Formats: sequence, C-alpha cells, structure tokens
Amino acid sequence: MLSALTEYVESVSLYCVVCEDRIPSPSELGVTAAPYLLGLADLVGELRRQVLERIKHEEYEEAERLFRVMESIYDALRPIAIPDALAPGLRRKVDIARGLVENTRRDLLFFRRASELESKLSASR
Repeated sequence: MLSALTEYVESVSLYCVVCEDRIPSPSELGVTAAPYLLGLADLVGELRRQVLERIKHEEYEEAERLFRVMESIYDALRPIAIPDALAPGLRRKVDIARGLVENTRRDLLFFRRASELESKLSASR
C-alpha cells in the first residue's frame, strides 16, 4: 500500500509542478507523511528527466524553473529525520536526490553556457 501511495504522490505532484507550478500538500492528496515524503523524494528524479527534456529543446527558463523545484524539494527533505520503520528508504532516496540535484545543476549550467557561446559565435560570423 505504501508503494502505491508513494507512486500516487509522485505522479500527481509531477503533474502539479509541470502544469500548475505548485506542489500539492499531503492533505490535498489525502496521504500521510510517509508516502508524501517518499513520493517527493522520487519526484526529484522525474523532475531531472523533465529538466533534461527542456534542455534538449533549449527551453532553459523552464528547465531552470523545474530545477529550482528539484532543489527546494531536496532542501526540504535533507534535514528530516524519520525512522526507517516509518518511511522505509527515505534516507537513501534523499541521498540519491542530492546526487541528482548536483548533476542536474552541472548539466543545466553546461548546456546553457554552451548554447550562449554558440549564439555568440553565430552572431559574430
């Protein structure tokens, strides 16, 4: 049951972030803290995929908006100390989220700068 609720939180939250620029609350989703936190931790990975898709289409402003959401989710989850018995795997998911945020920051910066450089080179020709 926890796994299904976690997936539910992740999928509805992804829709809300991408389409409505907001993160739904646990009460809005009708879930308790454990599936909510686990779902948000998983959402970071889905947001990375969205950021990479936006980078591919050179939609850098939207990629940066989604990245800021990723970062804010990670920042909110980082200090939470819930026993593994209550939210199994949360600590591991938060550790994975840290790596995803760092890698996404690097990718976004690299491709944004590469695009700017390419534009400048094209303009000088």
